[in-house]
Amino acid sequence: MKPYLMGLCAVIFLLVSSCRKSDLPLPDPGEKSTEQISVSPSFNWKTTQHLDVNLASPLSGVVFILSSDGKKCYHKGFLSNETDYSTKLSIPSYEEEVQLMLNGIRYTYKIAGNRIDHQFK
Repeated sequence: MKPYLMGLCAVIFLLVSSCRKSDLPLPDPGEKSTEQISVSPSFNWKTTQHLDVNLASPLSGVVFILSSDGKKCYHKGFLSNETDYSTKLSIPSYEEEVQLMLNGIRYTYKIAGNRIDHQFK
């Protein structure tokens, strides 16, 4: 009975001591409406960029389109040596280059415009 009573007292103590209201005043962030915020007219609000990807290779294999650091896979598909591989892809707008990987060999491709045309060798 004593462990039960001690446990009950501990629970009651925790509930009572944790429900205290802080007397510290909260900082006033100031009232701002969206009309008061100034944004440059040239600001780009897009968070993604759309790419048309066209790939060709003399070898068949699984092709990966990876982030510039190689940690994120944006696309994975099978590239046949008999036909060109085409796909549409949306990637984050902050990416300035992507990695193309075929059969374990990586190529870094700088994004210029909205097209990627690459011939694997």
